[in-house]
Amino acid sequence: NRHNTPNTPNGFGSNSNIPIFIVGSYRAGSSLLERLLASHSNIIGIGEQSVFASQLLVTNDFNVISLQNQSDVLKNKNKIENAAQSILKGMQQRAQDIQQRAQYSNTNSNNSDNSDNSDSDTPNISNIPIVKYIVDKSLINYRNIGWIHLLFPNALILHIYRDNYIDTLWSCYKQRFDSTQLTYTLHPETLVKEFINYNKIITHFKNI
Repeated sequence: NRHNTPNTPNGFGSNSNIPIFIVGSYRAGSSLLERLLASHSNIIGIGEQSVFASQLLVTNDFNVISLQNQSDVLKNKNKIENAAQSILKGMQQRAQDIQQRAQYSNTNSNNSDNSDNSDSDTPNISNIPIVKYIVDKSLINYRNIGWIHLLFPNALILHIYRDNYIDTLWSCYKQRFDSTQLTYTLHPETLVKEFINYNKIITHFKNI
């Protein structure tokens, strides 16, 4: 199974618990879960444009397919740790960008209400609070659970799903997503096929 990862010794990847990954199927409540988490002052959501998934291209020089045992993992220890740090830095930068835009929007709103007090419309970075946790809500990361655990063994992975999978499938089909990555939802046959593959992967990781 290409989603498999070998048991890794302690001390591999990043010891950070900053990332939180929401994975699962679409139309199962992931946006609500992200908003609930991000309502806490120590948590920020960075949306569905996954930093982790995009950074996988950077780690292709030690493709997970070649990591069949602990010996293979040991040989790539430094690359694994460097990849984890690069991804974490990217997530933190994305989080800061989101906070800056929010602060910029609030500053402009305040200045429009009080036009006499317009010293600067540039947000003060020093005033941006440092969050403890960052939520990556790219649901397709269910395909990358093995990678996530390899690079971030202390990260929280939340699997979101509905008890009635028929409701999920119908909701996906009815939604008519615009994304070219979700064209499989436009046809019942491809939608069911994708869901079967998704369920196999989730079941695999639940059982190991």
